Amino acid sequence: MTIRDSDIASFAALIAHETSGGNITGRAILAEATSPKNTKVLEVMAFSSARKMAGVRANIDGEIRTLMMGAPEFVSKLAPVDEETQKKLNDWADNGLRVLMLAEFSDDKTKLKDLKNDSGTAIGAVILRNSLRHGVVETVDFLQSQGVTIRVISGDNPRTVQYIAKEAGIKHPEKAILGEDLAALSEDEFNKAADTYTIFARVLPDQKERLINRFQQSGKFTGMVGDGVNDALALKKADLGVAMYAGAPASRRVSDIILLNNSFTSLPMGMKLGNQIMQAIEVIAVLFFHKIIYGVTLLLATILINMNYPYSPRHITFMNIFLVTMPTLMWTLFPPTPKHRINPKRFWHDTLLAVTPIALITGVTVAFTYWITSVMFPGHAAEVATMTVLTATLFGVYLVFLVGIMLDVTIDKSAKRARLLYLLSVIIVAAGSFSFGFLRDFFDFTVPNLFIMWPAAGAIVVAMLAQLFIARWAGRRIVR
Repeated sequence: MTIRDSDIASFAALIAHETSGGNITGRAILAEATSPKNTKVLEVMAFSSARKMAGVRANIDGEIRTLMMGAPEFVSKLAPVDEETQKKLNDWADNGLRVLMLAEFSDDKTKLKDLKNDSGTAIGAVILRNSLRHGVVETVDFLQSQGVTIRVISGDNPRTVQYIAKEAGIKHPEKAILGEDLAALSEDEFNKAADTYTIFARVLPDQKERLINRFQQSGKFTGMVGDGVNDALALKKADLGVAMYAGAPASRRVSDIILLNNSFTSLPMGMKLGNQIMQAIEVIAVLFFHKIIYGVTLLLATILINMNYPYSPRHITFMNIFLVTMPTLMWTLFPPTPKHRINPKRFWHDTLLAVTPIALITGVTVAFTYWITSVMFPGHAAEVATMTVLTATLFGVYLVFLVGIMLDVTIDKSAKRARLLYLLSVIIVAAGSFSFGFLRDFFDFTVPNLFIMWPAAGAIVVAMLAQLFIARWAGRRIVR
């Protein structure tokens, strides 16, 4: 049987047409070659991850052709190649090219899956180039700068995968292991290999899932990006499955996110927005935790010193405007920009534990202010209550400025603008509440009397300095 160069291309197109199922590799081959005419397909062996090859037996122009195409290291077991050819295959792979070897067999009786080793002849190779998508290098750099550890789990040749990983800027691409080597490891050895290697090549779908499971067991939040049928198990297992829109339908169905433009450049934007949203949640949570803890502290303190609670419901409404309502609006309109990647697992540590000592200081200081001014000015109960409310409000406003330090928020132009608008709003609302008689009466206030605050002034200053020190300490403990 004679074989021309044009025959090799048409044979590759025939196998791609019959076995690829419209995947990216098949579409690439069919874009450059067409199946031979006058062809009657007799048998088809679909591609499988275990075999790493596909095959077709067909009657082409009156001749029965038995053809195989797949990974060179697997096809070469059926159709051996000489050293020179093997060197070419390795050189192509070392340069980041994806290589598929094409072989033909004279045996037209044995089922394709039962063809014996050394029974075929290598007749050609299909060379594919997987160019890096636009923005991949920048995306990889961003992810790694945010503390994301990248692993490449692929069914392709390790030489090809290592070249592409190096081009993309992935750290430690030289650490590579094959799927067949993983299969021979014990459970402990497998876990150690999963933690050690960066490139996992020629792996099977169940091995991909097993690797994802290992990463999760070691306490890592695991994301998986894939586009093939073989990635479906791992995508489903991962904490976050990301599929390409152009990928296999099976991978899209089990994924959490589908990249409609098939571009990795969407990931940094998504991470930045998610990070910003989580930071805003932390900021608002700190404000609420402060309000609750300080309120409970004040309540317990007044019980211990046998005094009436200093606030009426109207006072609490007034304070909530400054402690919760306006800050929430401010951070919603001007979302904070974090300097670090937010870790949801550290939510309680970075919010509740950090703000608790600050809230306790607020509660104790407000209680002391209420007690000392009541003792020093027993005939001015209304003025004492008003100034106690203003003292608590002062600490609430102060916390809005401290929270950026506590949570390591970037004080950029947007944050400065938000703070300025908040401060102006505080002045306008506070001034209006005391300037207009009907509003002052509504909130049950008297005209502020700063003179009665002198006994507590020192304690207030010391408390605010202590809170600043704690906020800075909490900000330094943020894990970047």
